[in-house]
Amino acid sequence: MDHLIEALASTIAAGQGGKRPLADAYSRLASIQMETMQRRAAVGFGGDAAPLDRVAAAIERGIAGNWLPSRCAPCSII
Repeated sequence: MDHLIEALASTIAAGQGGKRPLADAYSRLASIQMETMQRRAAVGFGGDAAPLDRVAAAIERGIAGNWLPSRCAPCSII
């Protein structure tokens, strides 16, 4: 989960820094990670039926704790 959050935050940072190709690469990486998490949950692997909900909650905590920018809010990314 931490790697996914890092990829999402890096997407925003690279985009804000004018590095669109890098932002696109981080975005694709995050997309693959989210798809993998969801597919694993769908077949019961890992014991977490809603992994993306857990990621969203972690992002919200990060925003509240000021260690993630508010642009990382799940609804602004997905």
